[in-house]
Amino acid sequence: MGGFATGSLSLLSDSFHVLSDVGASVVAIIVAYLAYKRAEHREEIQNLGAAIQGLLLIFSAGWILYEAIDRLGKEQEILSGAMILVTITGGLGNYIQHKMLSGSEDSITRRAMMWHILSDLWQSVAVLATGCVISLTQNNRIDTVASICIACVMIFGGCVMMRQGKNHNHHH
Repeated sequence: MGGFATGSLSLLSDSFHVLSDVGASVVAIIVAYLAYKRAEHREEIQNLGAAIQGLLLIFSAGWILYEAIDRLGKEQEILSGAMILVTITGGLGNYIQHKMLSGSEDSITRRAMMWHILSDLWQSVAVLATGCVISLTQNNRIDTVASICIACVMIFGGCVMMRQGKNHNHHH
């Protein structure tokens, strides 16, 4: 909601990324359940879960890139003060989630979740910086540039998750 209310694509990107994290959490829960029920296929199930989580990130990034390209050359009003406030709140939530997961059992599924949450935290930092720059310079186009950068980081993260699952499977 904050992205729509402020007009900020980078904040909307952050929100959309969080939505993909909800999907990643559902995948992680399903993977944990299936790995428990089918212990003989645990590794394959976890690798598939990491691949699905990677695809969620890449899909989210594709949507962000599509929106960013659509906004190129268009002037967009952005409420930078509200953008900064919403971003700080979201960033604190990401930090708390990351700390909660850091003590749990190590698995490729947990590492994929950690990547999602850590990338959200860094994304919040980038959106916060973007809001500050917009507030100081009144240059709203930086929001589109930040959104493209966020999408690129998400694509990288998605590829890392997919590669980890694939490489992990080949080592055994």
